[in-house]
Amino acid sequence: LLFKTTGRFVRTEDSAFCSALNDCRRGHSGWSHIMAQAYGINEQHLPEIVQSTDIVGQITETAAEEMGLEKGTPVIAGGGDVAMVAIGCGNTHSNLTGIYCGTSGSVCTVVDHIIQFADIMMIAVKGPNPAQKYLYGELETAGKCFAWARELIGKLDNSEYSFEECASLVSKAKPGARGLLFTPFMNGCKTPFEDGKIRSSLSGIDLETSRGDLLRAVIEGICFHFRWLLECQAKKCKISDTIRFAGGLARINIMNQILADITGHTIETVKHPQYVGALGAAAVAAIGLGQMKFEDIHNYIEITNTYTPDPENHEIYNKLYKKFLDKVKSDRKLVD
Repeated sequence: LLFKTTGRFVRTEDSAFCSALNDCRRGHSGWSHIMAQAYGINEQHLPEIVQSTDIVGQITETAAEEMGLEKGTPVIAGGGDVAMVAIGCGNTHSNLTGIYCGTSGSVCTVVDHIIQFADIMMIAVKGPNPAQKYLYGELETAGKCFAWARELIGKLDNSEYSFEECASLVSKAKPGARGLLFTPFMNGCKTPFEDGKIRSSLSGIDLETSRGDLLRAVIEGICFHFRWLLECQAKKCKISDTIRFAGGLARINIMNQILADITGHTIETVKHPQYVGALGAAAVAAIGLGQMKFEDIHNYIEITNTYTPDPENHEIYNKLYKKFLDKVKSDRKLVD
């Protein structure tokens, strides 16, 4: 996209990091001569590395016509989705933690250097701010699991349930979904263990299981996994007591409360949570144009709601969380 809009062939530091050719030693940047040599890659064939906030160039006349923009508009380098979501949530200070729940899901904590942990399959990746890295754990299918459940209940009566209707059904179901337990591995698992063969399971179905029970069990399963990722990160670095939550499912108020009840953390939701990635990119562009600084972003992001854990529900979920971990353990044996 940068090449098509400016004619320059470049990569940002964070995207270069993902290529396994970046020099990620503390205090270093650019391409790794050692790694390039090991892979037999001619470094002259590698693109120039720029910072995310750099102005790569100005939009060309052809690109301007195709995109409906003015010729000469500055083009900022930008960056990857992990950092953009964190920045769009306002997590721009060390040890702030965020959870994202779109099609996939993630837990991300801001740290000050690159760290990696093979035991939980997590690594801190580079981002637009050279002074900060992002310790990142992923759930391969998060919102996608909810979309599956939403579509499934719609097939039962040939209707399409809106988010509001789904939220109403979930609100009517009790914590624990009457014994229904769901694991959110519809396309395998990446963290805290990697297994491309494991799949979701749904146990505890009986004749009284309702649509609301199914939807709530899926949300609870997603949130149980987020709690697992949070606990894994908390053993490796300091995470924040208050978690910022974003993504499409953050629009569902009852999910935000369930997330608070399951994790035991206070949950803050940001305005227009489904667009935090775009908001992060806009903030990076503003920094590149000299209109703001990284340390200013946290206070610019508008918080719409705050959810505190319900002690009674949290106690219920503490017991169910142990069952969730046991279920995952037993399910892994099925694909060994």
